[in-house]
Parts: sequence; C-alpha cells; structure tokens
Amino acid sequence: MKQFSKILGALTPALLGRSAVVALSLLLLPILFLQVPETAKTQTIDTAWRDLGVQFVASNGIIPKPAVATPFDVAQLETFTHDHIDLALANITELNCLTTAIYYEARSEPVAGQLAVAQVVINRTKSKHYPASICEVVYEGSERTTGCQFSFTCDGSLAKAPTDKIWQRSRQSAVHAMLDITGVTIGRATHYHTVAVNPHWSSSLLKTADVGSHIFYRFPNRREKKALFGNGI
Repeated sequence: MKQFSKILGALTPALLGRSAVVALSLLLLPILFLQVPETAKTQTIDTAWRDLGVQFVASNGIIPKPAVATPFDVAQLETFTHDHIDLALANITELNCLTTAIYYEARSEPVAGQLAVAQVVINRTKSKHYPASICEVVYEGSERTTGCQFSFTCDGSLAKAPTDKIWQRSRQSAVHAMLDITGVTIGRATHYHTVAVNPHWSSSLLKTADVGSHIFYRFPNRREKKALFGNGI
C-alpha cells in the first residue's frame, strides 16, 4: 500500500497538475489509508473527507474549510419550569375525571360508545352552558343528592372501587378522547341517555347520533328552535 502511494505521488503531478493531485488525494484517502468503517464515528470521518474532496473539485482548486461546531450552552435547554409541572398535574387530574366518567357511565360499552360519552364531557367544556374544565363538568351538582349532571357522582356509585382491567380500558378511551383521536362523530352533542329511558328533556334537544346503547343530543340554535318549536320554547 505504501509503495503504491509513492508511485502515485510521483507520477500524478506530471500527468494531472498540482490542484488535481490534491483533489485526487482527498478522494483516495479513505481507500488508501482507512479501513472499512466499523463504527458510526469512523463512517462520519470517512464521509467528511470524501465530501471535502468533492467540494474541492467543484470549487476549482479552492480548499474548503471544514465547518466548525458552534458552541452550545446546555442552559438553553433548561426551559422546564413549575408552570409545566402544574400543567402536567392538571392534565392528569382532568384525565382521571374523564376516566371516571367513562368507567361509571359506559364501562360496558364498546370503544366507540366510550369515546362518544367522553366527547359529550369535552363538548360541555366548550359550551357556555357548562363549566370550562372536565372535572367541573363531570362533578357539576354532585354536592346535591339530586340534580347532579352525571348520576354516578351523587347516587353512591363512587363508593364501589373500580375493577383495574376495566378502569385501564376506560383510561385508554379517555386518553384518545383528550387527544381528539376518536373517529366517533356525535357533533356538538352535550347530552345523552340510554335507549332504555326517555327523559323529558330529550324533546327539547336535537338528536345527533346513536352510538352503542346511548342516544346523543345537542342544543338547537335559534333558527332551529323557532322552526321546530315555534315560540313555545
């Protein structure tokens, strides 16, 4: 290998000129002096030399300077504050509340049915008629023996501990709902009931969907209310 390098160094100037020798040397360095790359680091060095050779040929003899790494202050990454921790804790609390609602309201439902119930809770947080957080929506009226928005919060159901496997399934549905990964369409529904009952309030709302064993409803807008109910509501 050394002998081949000497011969190449002696003959090439006469044939190609000095500039071409530099370029050729850069291009042949990986072949003549480097072994087959065995690590990512070696491969990076090999590629860097080859790139320099290509750049030299393309620049008509001007030797390019290797890029110099810019100093980086690790402190720039220290953007994690107590606000982020508070936000994470708040999201976990909201997730637990939504999981609870799904578990006690729709644990026997297929996934689509659970996601639809979860969407009602989320839709209420976006409605002017209800609180703005998931937990406040779920537990609205729970301090009363009657009149709670979700019956499980005031009928004693919470006294019975959830089953772990079913709870985890409900939690998965809650995560998907909070990430808006559902594929379930119930529109702007803010109410639902099971197919086994017919509550009085259903007649004042507009049906949006049937999912699982539940029927879903939303508030009519002013035009719909007038067309459906005249001036009676």
